[in-house]
Amino acid sequence: MTMDLVRARVDARWWIWGLPLSFAVHDGEEAVAIVLDGGLDQGGIRFTVAQSLTAILAEFAVVWALTLFADRALRAGHTGRTGPGGWALDAYAALLGGWTLHGLHHVYLGLSGSGYPLGVITALPAVVLYGALTYAALLRAGLLDRRRTVLSLIAGAPAAVLLVAAALTFGRLTS
Repeated sequence: MTMDLVRARVDARWWIWGLPLSFAVHDGEEAVAIVLDGGLDQGGIRFTVAQSLTAILAEFAVVWALTLFADRALRAGHTGRTGPGGWALDAYAALLGGWTLHGLHHVYLGLSGSGYPLGVITALPAVVLYGALTYAALLRAGLLDRRRTVLSLIAGAPAAVLLVAAALTFGRLTS
């Protein structure tokens, strides 16, 4: 392994661990808006503040877990292409894809002129820009190639929808 590749892998680890911070910034904005609004309207269903914040914490737990698994796989020398750690890097990439697309959705809602859509302030810098820069770091480190990047974006869209739906259901059932 060349020194440039070693540096790229170290750099990629920093970017991988940026996802929980990105999540905290963006969903922190959403949490403040939910508290100020007294709850969340999602898909025609009203969620209380407690249900909504429980859902955010459940999503945060998944983000932390997948980040930890991806980091452990990377530290063990897995490249994401083969071996037992490959699933963790692929799952992380799908989560990153869903996260980045989630941010683009917020940006679209903000540009559509529908007032303040929840999370629009931090969507571009903390979600979309972070996602693009992290994808670039993973590509530089050889952890993703173009094909796997596109696949992670495709897989990330339904994965993000399912994660949010599961988290909101968990919030509703436990709060």
